[in-house]
Amino acid sequence: MTALKQNSEGLLRFLRHRLVTPSDETVVLESDQESMVCLADRNRLQPLLHTLRGVEDDLGLDDSVLESYRNEAHRRMLFGNQQIRHALAFVEALQEAGVPCICMRGPFASQDLYGDPGIRPYNDIDLLVPRGCAMEAWGVAKKLGYELFSRGMPVKYFLRHHLHWQLRQPEQNVICDLHWAVDHPYRMYRIDYEAIFAEARRVESPFGSWMEPHPMHHLILTALHVRKHVEELYTISQQPDGVAVLVARGEVLHLIDAALLLQRHGQVLDWDRLGDVAADWNAEEAVVGCLALVQRAFGVSVPQPWFKSFQSAIPAWRLSDSSIKFPAGNVWAKALSRSARVGGFRAEKVCEAGDYLFPPAELFGAEPGFGRWLRRRSHQFFAAARLGFAGIDTAVATSVARVRMRYHNNSTSG
Repeated sequence: MTALKQNSEGLLRFLRHRLVTPSDETVVLESDQESMVCLADRNRLQPLLHTLRGVEDDLGLDDSVLESYRNEAHRRMLFGNQQIRHALAFVEALQEAGVPCICMRGPFASQDLYGDPGIRPYNDIDLLVPRGCAMEAWGVAKKLGYELFSRGMPVKYFLRHHLHWQLRQPEQNVICDLHWAVDHPYRMYRIDYEAIFAEARRVESPFGSWMEPHPMHHLILTALHVRKHVEELYTISQQPDGVAVLVARGEVLHLIDAALLLQRHGQVLDWDRLGDVAADWNAEEAVVGCLALVQRAFGVSVPQPWFKSFQSAIPAWRLSDSSIKFPAGNVWAKALSRSARVGGFRAEKVCEAGDYLFPPAELFGAEPGFGRWLRRRSHQFFAAARLGFAGIDTAVATSVARVRMRYHNNSTSG
């Protein structure tokens, strides 16, 4: 067993007994400090580790490392306090304008699940508004001094082809992703946003209150977020060392989020309805993969008869990793990444567009036949038209952005 893998499993045991399912059990770890520090850095765990009991003895870290974690925790907590206050000011302005808003991840999850808006590291604020209210929300953002990261790009371009506007407020040092969707449009999810807003719940905190998704929706959205970061989520979940693999890759925080969410709401979840909604949203693979890893890593309770039935009911074709991928260093991947960056697309998102154009036939019906063939061909026809328009639109929009930026640079320099 490599030192990194051994330390990954030891770190998981520590997090399980000191955070997710707290116990008085002594966590004896055979770990070396160098590997443990590497894993903590890779997973951005420094603020969290500073808050947990037993970190000095269980992890075997020396005073200099612990002091650096303490300093990082204090820095992140100050930053978190500022971010959640700015975020709630944005939310209040949206509400005053009559725009419903759901708060996701970032300082909200850090406060709600970890008890402090700065313990769980994040890069930005995530807000979700109904797509029909997106332009009203953009107007509110402008009044508050927010601007697009992709300067010069037409605002409605993102509404046509993306899931959010990436905004920044330079004066307050705030970065906000203003969402109307939780994933890119060229994926085969069928997320019911009307239901998410209709069943959202209010959260009270010392900083104020906000709306968050219903626990059932919250869990499915968390699983989809894990799947977004770990494309081969189900495949990894079936490997004996799958959780250690995710720790080594720096993705454990997403699993901790799901585990804490289950600890808080698992006893009141309607598991049968959760399975039905996951199937309706086309998200079964993400949910079963996430739950399998969370159970194995943290021992969180999930009804086993339901889980086995839910997993066995998922068709085999749904669980295969059929995504189109470019090998590392592939010239086409580099070209796509470079040319698409201005439009906000990354190379892997272009690959997802390929999956969107060539989805599995089974998605359009369980039984072969003319009906399934026709539904799939109809989808491909409209998908090709949509992708063709997206390509033309991207070329035009990026050209407009370059002209605008050239004019802006010339006017400021003059």
